Amino acid sequence: MAYTEEYLLKMLKQLWNKYGIIQSNIIDKEPSFPSRACYVRVFGSIDNACKMIGYNDYKIHKFTIENAQKIVDERNGHFELLNYNGMRNKCTVKCKRCEATFDVSPDSLLRNKTDINFGCKKCNKEKFFKKLKFNNLVYIEDTSYGRCKVRCLKCKTIIEGAKSNFINPKYNCPNCNVNIKNQKILNNKKIYKNNTINRAEFLNHLEKISKDESLMWFYCLGFLFADGHFDNNTQRIKLFINEKDSDTIDKMAEFLHCKSLRYKNLAGIDFCGSYIFDDMLKRYNIDNQKTYIPCDISSIKDEKLIAFIIGFIDGDGSILQRTDTKKYRINIKLHSNWSDNLQYLSNNLYEYFGEERIPHVHMVTQSQHIYAEISWGNQNILNGLVKFIINNNLPILQRKWSKLIERE
Repeated sequence: MAYTEEYLLKMLKQLWNKYGIIQSNIIDKEPSFPSRACYVRVFGSIDNACKMIGYNDYKIHKFTIENAQKIVDERNGHFELLNYNGMRNKCTVKCKRCEATFDVSPDSLLRNKTDINFGCKKCNKEKFFKKLKFNNLVYIEDTSYGRCKVRCLKCKTIIEGAKSNFINPKYNCPNCNVNIKNQKILNNKKIYKNNTINRAEFLNHLEKISKDESLMWFYCLGFLFADGHFDNNTQRIKLFINEKDSDTIDKMAEFLHCKSLRYKNLAGIDFCGSYIFDDMLKRYNIDNQKTYIPCDISSIKDEKLIAFIIGFIDGDGSILQRTDTKKYRINIKLHSNWSDNLQYLSNNLYEYFGEERIPHVHMVTQSQHIYAEISWGNQNILNGLVKFIINNNLPILQRKWSKLIERE
């Protein structure tokens, strides 16, 4: 836009009357004011333009704390300068709202008045927390510049992301949003494709069975903890075993409402669901490397733990027969880091069936690796597990349990 000389001089004079001083940084920060380049192009320099309106101190004038305070008050009336070292150097500033003091360049405070206390970290942090609360989030910790971890107050999921996203009024927790979206799809099936409806029904079913906490669910959980794979990046859960045990996989797939897969000589399940994955991650602290980093199973108790143990035996245990007495025993051998969890299983298993002599985990070395091993040979325990399986119709591996069941 081409400005006339009269207009440029008029604007410069208004600026002088407004602040009592003309400086380049005031010109740069003033809203809707012609740029310095305009004055240089028309008058040759800003100093020449200043002289034409009777202002002769453009080059030699130095700011005082009073001048700086006047400009700060005009642009942002929330701060008081306690000392002054220059507009672009750090000075001690006091916030008039929270009375916090901090060092900042006055130049960074020059902006139009807004509802935000621009520049005060304490006030901004309090406003950040209030905005999080409005979106049903609570702050946990910073992770990197401009990013942090928060927890959803509704579903208790921990989320990491940009702070600017979390305070957006339109922000929704991904997990809660998935549930709302699924419900919307299920309530309006006519306008969605079959694949979309099937996916929504599957996620809705997973959420339901994880909340119901049936014995079948804990059997599946034990099997997955023992022999499954959890991918924290894709929120995917996989379990593949020998095709000879496809009956068990088929029943688990039917319970979970997912497909029973076949690959070469393997049978398995492979599914993903953000709600169920985040829920399991939160409850049981599952890691990608769960072989070496044990899960937290301390929240599983009573008959739910017995169903979990049976699933765990199917995944990582073996049922062997002693050569001398011909009696059967259950044996589980895992990485040494799992020793505490194995002892927890042993203690609660024997306590559930009223047995006092509880076996203890012992360490064994094999191929230069140390493993934690537990054996359960008490016949009352074995009989109790078989009855529990039959009474609750759990989909066990028949080839593993058949000898104990036939004995009954």
